[in-house]
Amino acid sequence: MALPIIRSLGQQNINSYGFFGKDKEFNFYTSIIQHSKFLKEKFFFDDSDYSSGLINALVDFGKGQKEKSVIFLASDQDMIITSRHRDILKDYFLFTFPPHELLDTLLNKEKFINLAYDNNLPIPKSKKILSGKNIKEATKDFDFPFIIKPSWRDDNWLTKFHEQKILHINSKRDIEQQISIIETVDTKFLIQEIIPGSEKNIICSFAILDDNSQPIEIGHCRKIHQYPAYFGNTSLAEPIIDDEVEELSLKIFKILQLKGYASIEYKKDQRDGKLKILEITPGRFNRQFAVTNLVGLNLPYALYNYLLGREHKSSKIVYSKARWVSEINELRTIKTYIKSKEHSLIDWIKELWRINWFEIFDRRDIRPFFILLIKLIKLPFIQFWYKLKIRRMINKIYYFSSPLISRRLQIFLRRKLILRKKLVCKNIWPIDKRAAKLPGNWSGWPGNKQFALILTHDVDTANGHKKCHALIKLEQKLGFMSSFNFVPKRYDVSPELRSYLSNNGFEVGVHGLYHDGKYFNSRKIFQERTIKINQYLKDWNVVGFRSPSMLRNLKWFHDLNIEYDASTFDTDPFEPQSDGVCTIFPFLIPNNSSNGKGYVELPYTLPQDFTLFVLMQEKGIEIWKKKLDWIAEKGGMALLITHPDYMNFDGTNLGDEEYPVEYYIELLEYIKTKYEEQYWHVLPRDMARYWVNTKK
Repeated sequence: MALPIIRSLGQQNINSYGFFGKDKEFNFYTSIIQHSKFLKEKFFFDDSDYSSGLINALVDFGKGQKEKSVIFLASDQDMIITSRHRDILKDYFLFTFPPHELLDTLLNKEKFINLAYDNNLPIPKSKKILSGKNIKEATKDFDFPFIIKPSWRDDNWLTKFHEQKILHINSKRDIEQQISIIETVDTKFLIQEIIPGSEKNIICSFAILDDNSQPIEIGHCRKIHQYPAYFGNTSLAEPIIDDEVEELSLKIFKILQLKGYASIEYKKDQRDGKLKILEITPGRFNRQFAVTNLVGLNLPYALYNYLLGREHKSSKIVYSKARWVSEINELRTIKTYIKSKEHSLIDWIKELWRINWFEIFDRRDIRPFFILLIKLIKLPFIQFWYKLKIRRMINKIYYFSSPLISRRLQIFLRRKLILRKKLVCKNIWPIDKRAAKLPGNWSGWPGNKQFALILTHDVDTANGHKKCHALIKLEQKLGFMSSFNFVPKRYDVSPELRSYLSNNGFEVGVHGLYHDGKYFNSRKIFQERTIKINQYLKDWNVVGFRSPSMLRNLKWFHDLNIEYDASTFDTDPFEPQSDGVCTIFPFLIPNNSSNGKGYVELPYTLPQDFTLFVLMQEKGIEIWKKKLDWIAEKGGMALLITHPDYMNFDGTNLGDEEYPVEYYIELLEYIKTKYEEQYWHVLPRDMARYWVNTKK
């Protein structure tokens, strides 16, 4: 979070210039930061190649300045990139970093263990593991509970786990559940004991160090709350004065020869009374460093003066009982603390009276806070959808109001929204490069094929049901097969049609009951509908399910008697529930209940026809081709959803919600021509069975 840095410098009349990747122009925090009155100018660079974009932007800026500027960093990613290119940047900027190899070691949890042991640094009991396979063996020496940390929280980790830093393991059952998840993340891991005690035993030191690792300024704080709770980022903290912490921190800074900004996070172990290192952050400011402002420290200003060679008079620290808060994180985490009965609501309100320094609110720089309030109303609450379940409320409103709004107006509004969002999401749609990561122990597709191909159709209406025979004949003529998913309570599903499909090498699946969006309004409603869905699965003798509108709760789907679900996607930010699974491969959803039966998840990986041709009004299949070629190159699974409802088969009187069936024909012919003998064409049920057998 760069805002405290910008303000600390701005209050000393020092101008700041912000550098952001273009996709971050729409990022929640970035859009708040850029409204600070202390930020003189903003630069948005092309971040399709983030590293090159950032360095080129900095160099271009540096060349236009008469004097060298000081670099301040607010993320590990930026820290590593700028450190790696320090020889280029040193001609234009002032900075002081430890050696790059040391930075990399400190930021990589696995490498840090070796460094700590070699230098006799106090850390919790830890052990490195190479993959999910040897977790069981590696954890034998650890008592429950313990944690598993990734060596590096890469983009794949952040996509799957967001701000979650660790995996909390309470039992053998948790280990089983996490193995399949761990294998999807391309990093090494370490196991670490949990030091007993509350957050109030966590102490942080923040220092500005000269090139000899001597302190120019140093301050300390005690954590009170974190988000995510117990193992996350600081949300509430208070400054402290602690000679023991300071002495140990200065010793570690000297041993490691750190310089510039550095911080250490400890936890006091009640078992032996010693401080144990949880994390060392070199070179870039943590968000909670601003707590030191409460005792009269201005760490960014001290670093600025040092790098410019100016005399800096050390601040006289004045003890304060006031507290610092990250407003958003504290609101997101307090529910957990109250639920665990560590606090009551009254206790929490009492704690608020001591807050005197905010991460975003500042009466001297008020605009970012107003922007925050506006965004929380306007977005709405994008950062809180899952925790506060507002997404569910929005879906309720949408499906309740749909009958009251003409279909034409609905499509018009959705087209306007999707075109705007398309610009925002250009770096993750139609291709999210992170989704190409291969599954663990990947050995390839049957027959050594380059990629897999699955064709599916969702039949949403009675009109679509009428068009099914024409679509079947089209695919038979071109030599393809597919699955058809029907909505049994929305229209009459012809038994003859189902029999024809089954007898001719096609597949049938269940597509919900009503297509009304009410499945996830409550657990009770879902369970009631599950009984009926399971009956249709049995009566139709089918094993696959897809939820209407891709609304889903993968844990709840264990109630369905299915072998696979197909209600997810690798990336599709235009869906009502827009969080993608970030993979172009199937994956298992294990069930740890008594029956132990899980299912295979099959995400669609090619954009839906309705999105492309009805909402975006594309006039060709270039996006389909582009995504298909990328999937083929990466060896993934090309799974497509089309709807006979929106296909026009007669070539005349093209409706407002129709597109020429020739688009679909063109795609099938493109696949046959360009990738002849290179793809494994398979039905969803057969893919699910293959995947289960492969993983066994």
